[in-house]
Amino acid sequence: YITILDSDVAPYIEQFEDQGFPNNVDASNWYIKQTGDEMTWERNPIASYGGIGSIRISSQNFNSNDIIHELTTPELDFTNQFSESGSPLAMYFNLAYARRLPYKIDGKSIISDNLKILISRDCGESWIQRASFDVEDLNTKGDSIVFNTYVPEASDWEERYVNIQIAANEPSVIIKFQFSGSGKLIEEEAFMVDNGTIITNNIGGNWLYIDNVRIGNGEWETLEYDIQEI
Repeated sequence: YITILDSDVAPYIEQFEDQGFPNNVDASNWYIKQTGDEMTWERNPIASYGGIGSIRISSQNFNSNDIIHELTTPELDFTNQFSESGSPLAMYFNLAYARRLPYKIDGKSIISDNLKILISRDCGESWIQRASFDVEDLNTKGDSIVFNTYVPEASDWEERYVNIQIAANEPSVIIKFQFSGSGKLIEEEAFMVDNGTIITNNIGGNWLYIDNVRIGNGEWETLEYDIQEI
């Protein structure tokens, strides 16, 4: 089917303050792809980097089918947005995330949570991946494990950066946050982890919170955290 997105102009900022998000009253709407009965992206008033809301998602209650959960910006006009040496066109956002399980297999978390950032310059006909964050990239809580519902403290929030210079001067750009992960298993399974064997029926992660999304050549803060670029 075809989804018609709202249009807007970069530089662009979304802070998830509207209680009706993704159907904003005084700003362009975003789009959350439906995933049947499975929980997906949701605005929440529980925690935020600043203001009264953020967007969040958790794989703890996902099934084991690795369904892709998509959060999509409005269609943005980048005609007057440029990229120059030492100052690439970029998207910034703040996030907070804590691991729910401490277990690792060959040094890698048993939790499969992953956040990808993708861009389309042809109305969603094709997508270009610009960044990918695994559990360690997302983690802002250090060695702490939060088994029950995670609500970030002010100190948990960290900034991330994605180079989007391929969007420079483009009249139609869509950016997508794509989250995936496994949660509830069909039955209990035994896993050989680095410290022995565990038996569990849920390998999902805790809540991932995102706030303060800034896109384009705006007057954003200077980034102090380097992430993997693709």
